[in-house]
Amino acid sequence: MALDRISMADAVPYEESRLKCSVDTEEPSDDLLEWARENIGEDPDTKELRICELRDMIFERGECTPDRTDDDFLLRFLRARHFIVPKAHRLLVNYCNFKESRPEYFENVDVNRMRELAKTLILSVPPYKDQHGRRMMFLRIGKDIFGAFCFKYLSK
Repeated sequence: MALDRISMADAVPYEESRLKCSVDTEEPSDDLLEWARENIGEDPDTKELRICELRDMIFERGECTPDRTDDDFLLRFLRARHFIVPKAHRLLVNYCNFKESRPEYFENVDVNRMRELAKTLILSVPPYKDQHGRRMMFLRIGKDIFGAFCFKYLSK
């Protein structure tokens, strides 16, 4: 299916019996690894070194105290900033500052309200990945969503 032809009709309807809470832990394909090397500078030979550099920078500068400093968590920030450690650090500091200044986005997430949101298809994740193996998420914005769910809740 071509990405330019995807619509809300392609979304899978919410069914309680089909709801699965899982994390995709598949190993990335060789094509995806090559894409990461070419486009964001993710090199398997230096990835661990960059993670250690970011972790050291967090503790040396002391600009924030993240809840987590495990490899998987720090890797998110490195990937978002093309493995440029100072830029990844700045992003992490901004994330921590936002999390500290806006705790309402991160605390007291109501599971039942999340189920209601899933039923509306306002937010949907198709069962397939894009041509590069990446998971997609669609947010249907229209006049009907803001009555039931405020943006703050959608952000949770």
